[in-house]
Amino acid sequence: MTGDARGARDLVSALEAAARADRPGVGLIFADDAEAARRVSYAELLDHARGAAAGLAASGVAPGDRVAVLADTSPELAAAFFGLLSLGATPSLLAPPRGFGGEAAFGERIGRTVRYLGARAVVVDEAARSAVAAAVGDSVAVVGLAALAPRAGPPQSPPAIAPEDVAYVQATSGSTAAPKGVVLSHGAIVRNIRQIGDALGLGEDDVWAGWLPLHHDMGLFSCLCLPVVWNIPGILLSPGRFLRRPASFLEAITRHRGTVSPAPNFAYAYAVGRVTDEQLSGLDLSSWRLALCGAEPIDAAVLRAFGERFASVGLPPHAVTPCYGLAEATLAVSFHDPGTPLLVDRVDRDALAGEGRVVDVSDARPGAVDVVSCGAPVDGAEVAIVDDDGAPLPEDRVGRVRVRSPSLMTSYLDLPEETAEVMREGWLDTGDLGYLRDGRLRITGRRKDVIVIRGYNHAPSDIEWAAESVPGVRRGNAVAFGIPDAASGTETVCVVCETDVEGPVDRATLESAIRERVGERTGLAVSVVELVGRGGVWKTTSGKLRRGAMRAAWIARQGAPR
Repeated sequence: MTGDARGARDLVSALEAAARADRPGVGLIFADDAEAARRVSYAELLDHARGAAAGLAASGVAPGDRVAVLADTSPELAAAFFGLLSLGATPSLLAPPRGFGGEAAFGERIGRTVRYLGARAVVVDEAARSAVAAAVGDSVAVVGLAALAPRAGPPQSPPAIAPEDVAYVQATSGSTAAPKGVVLSHGAIVRNIRQIGDALGLGEDDVWAGWLPLHHDMGLFSCLCLPVVWNIPGILLSPGRFLRRPASFLEAITRHRGTVSPAPNFAYAYAVGRVTDEQLSGLDLSSWRLALCGAEPIDAAVLRAFGERFASVGLPPHAVTPCYGLAEATLAVSFHDPGTPLLVDRVDRDALAGEGRVVDVSDARPGAVDVVSCGAPVDGAEVAIVDDDGAPLPEDRVGRVRVRSPSLMTSYLDLPEETAEVMREGWLDTGDLGYLRDGRLRITGRRKDVIVIRGYNHAPSDIEWAAESVPGVRRGNAVAFGIPDAASGTETVCVVCETDVEGPVDRATLESAIRERVGERTGLAVSVVELVGRGGVWKTTSGKLRRGAMRAAWIARQGAPR
């Protein structure tokens, strides 16, 4: 670790240590405007955080309060985040309204999440202030981010922070499903950031780069907090800028000599398809030693295509680095060995899915699937594969992935039963399926029903409730699941609905109405709508939807890889 942040036990003292070190040229670069990138040293960020803390305190925020924050990536957001921490308050960064359906759906989502968090205040961009105020009511203070504009604040004596004190609640943001908050301590966050840096061999010459939204755990902890704790430069681009023009992120890496960055699988496929030859010619990616890939299922073909596409502009041959993690473990659990070729197992699909056995096959054999290694656990973490009864399984046997680490969550916020379901004797049941080979983790699927699109988890119940509200769909008989899409490198949504509607014209109208309603309520595009008769939606004997079984059957019919 570099600089004086070496001994920090919490995020506030890490920022203070980085500010004291005051390494020339080291801080955050908000690179949305290539002509006028906004640079903030860690000393300036500390001053601005103190100013934001003073403004928040004047608005009634007190130590121990939970505060929701809805804003785009900016120096102001960074100052508000660290300002809340320095007050002893607990922030939760939530997704701004863009991209989540209509205004009514956004209001319902935010109101529900703020009530669940028990937030005393909401900090918000001016553009969303009126919508948020209407959603949360008079009992919650709404503070405009502009009122906390970067300014020097007075030195403070913040409440003493212990490593076990709650620092952050990572909240889900389903449009209709009940939210769930992952409670993380200061110690868990700082430990995981150190684990990440040690695994990647970070040094004082590294420059972290990212475009992920800060309400995403990978965006917040790796793109904002990690550069502070490791006292290295951090480049932050807005997610909207990347999605509109993915070359802009590669240009930022070229300009600022970025060395490490994280992204989901879809981003690599997106860059391959959207960066033009003309844009490619202006890039120099020779500094980019580690392009981390996690947050959703990893496609070996996508990573190979990315490496081939950008090799001509200097991308090192083994820069793409798969990893595995989840919010309940703060962020990272395992990394592929940096700077080494991808490890990809080509295995028999039927043996893997049907029997839980890993059977290696030749490249030419049909019915094979590639499984990418996500590497060995970070230092201090352990991974175990167990059967449904919790008994350990040997290597090359598929089972439930469990993790033990000092960076695990404290609990789900105010959800003791849900916490007890996944946390037992220090182990976290991740809900994912996988196997170990040579001590390295491979992920093959998941037991949990979430749909992962562009690195974000979406509750299928959100989609199902929207679909069921369409006249013609039998109530309680819609099922949603994610299906792999090779073109986009991420999952897309499939909805299967029972109906008594007959006739091709009427059924086509119903399909269109389902797509429209799901889009309005959730902001998600439905790739496939399948209408079935009574009994076509599978359920258990107790009436629960069999999403996983229906997903597996649908994929098997299409001949797609799992």
